[in-house]
Amino acid sequence: KERPIADVIEIERRLLEPLREEVDFLVDTTRLAPADLKRIVQGQFGGSGQRCMQIFLMSFGFRNGLPRDADQVLDVRFLKNPHYEPTLRALTGQDEAVGAYIEQDPATHLFIERATALLEPLLPLYEREGKSYFTIAIGCTGGQHRSVYIVERLKLWFTKKGVSVDVRHRDMPRHHVQFISGPR
Repeated sequence: KERPIADVIEIERRLLEPLREEVDFLVDTTRLAPADLKRIVQGQFGGSGQRCMQIFLMSFGFRNGLPRDADQVLDVRFLKNPHYEPTLRALTGQDEAVGAYIEQDPATHLFIERATALLEPLLPLYEREGKSYFTIAIGCTGGQHRSVYIVERLKLWFTKKGVSVDVRHRDMPRHHVQFISGPR
């Protein structure tokens, strides 16, 4: 007699549970894309002998949930929302018109200034503690406009500092999604 799949999974969970206490590194792959799993594993175990922390920037929409692998989450839902402008709704934070709209909000400049002031001294401290990768997730409501734009701005800031960053826009519409590595 065959067991329902849910029973088999539950038995496996019970068998593996004692191991959770013994591991040094655990990755919850429930909602993880294969590329993200690869990035995490390489960041954790891919050492070249020389310590150099990888920086990952991710935009996301709060309506789709928090990214599980984020080390730092910053919320930009307080910025003026391009979604409510009919001419901007279908665009993304990578489009010039959306960027210009978001830049008109004085809170944008203040946020960038404060976020970089927070991150700059933290990154060497995380690296000193042996962290090989650091994921900064920026969220807005839908993950299409404000968070995307702010991630792109932070990418420029990191690039000017000589830091290579990988960028992922998790919740952008499929026809817009870009995975960007390093300076453009």
